[in-house]
Amino acid sequence: RKKQYSDFKLSQSDWFQLSLLHKVLQEPANATQSFSSSKDPTVWQAIPVLEFLQQSWQNMAADDKFSSVADALHAGLKNLGKWSQKTDKTDVYFICLGPSPY
Repeated sequence: RKKQYSDFKLSQSDWFQLSLLHKVLQEPANATQSFSSSKDPTVWQAIPVLEFLQQSWQNMAADDKFSSVADALHAGLKNLGKWSQKTDKTDVYFICLGPSPY
C-alpha cells in the first residue's frame, strides 16, 4: 500500500512528546550557545554551565510531566557525570581559572 500524507499525521500525544523533547534538548543548546557566543575564552565557564545543565535535567527528571522521557534524561545525566568526573581529575581546568589578560 502506498503511504498517504495522512499516515504521517501526528496525534496530540505525539505533539506533547515533541514539546517535552524540545524542552529537554533546549538546555544543552543553550549551554552550547553560551560558549559559542563569546569572543573571549570561555573554558572557565565549563563547570558552572555543566552544573546548571545537570541541575536542569535533574529537575526535569523529577517532574512527573517529563516521566515519558525520564530514561533519556537519566542517560544524559550519566553522560554529564562522566564529563564532570574528568574535570575533577585534571588540574588544567583550575589553571584556566587564573588571571586572564582580557
